Amino acid sequence: KGNLPAAQDPIKAEIFDKNPLDHRVLGLLDYEPVDLIQSGFTPQTLKYFDVGYDRWHYRVTYPIRDLAGQLVAISGRSVIGAEPRYKIYNQEYMVWGLPPREDWQRGNVLYNGHRLWGLYHSREKVDIVLVEGFKACMWVHQAGITNVGALLGHYMSQPQKWILEDLTGGRGGTVYMFLDNNWQGWHGCDVAGRDIARSVRVKVMMY
Repeated sequence: KGNLPAAQDPIKAEIFDKNPLDHRVLGLLDYEPVDLIQSGFTPQTLKYFDVGYDRWHYRVTYPIRDLAGQLVAISGRSVIGAEPRYKIYNQEYMVWGLPPREDWQRGNVLYNGHRLWGLYHSREKVDIVLVEGFKACMWVHQAGITNVGALLGHYMSQPQKWILEDLTGGRGGTVYMFLDNNWQGWHGCDVAGRDIARSVRVKVMMY
């Protein structure tokens, strides 16, 4: 953490959570999500991303970390058809005797960004495959392309843009836009790609 940039402006300040979750809460979720195994994910991939299962709320859980690697949120995907299908936990923590969390902002993190940040200090060119969601990030990683991060949506926030610029800008790195193959993903590639292409080399993956 000592090598992380000083948070001297509002955007930099937003990407480091001042009130992280106790990582030990993940021990309550240390169960293998059967549906992900059946869909083709390996136990090694699930363990790498700390994906678990919440037996209290019947949701597959995806821990979310900030750039420093601190646990800042948990997203749960319902396996029983509950709405919303994906939910950032807030009141759910109360079932374990923990206080609720109401103020976390999705756009302050790049999913898997804390691992990409480790590459930053290698002083080498950093290429990044940029996807939308948790599972897309895991699929790409499992396929052997480990330099992958997710926006957690098709919209790119200013903090996310700053992270990508700082990782790739000035090093000759490339951001490979690999968002979902639907109109939201196409729109996201167009808007986010044009925005970040002013400062970073961008290529859009067609499939």
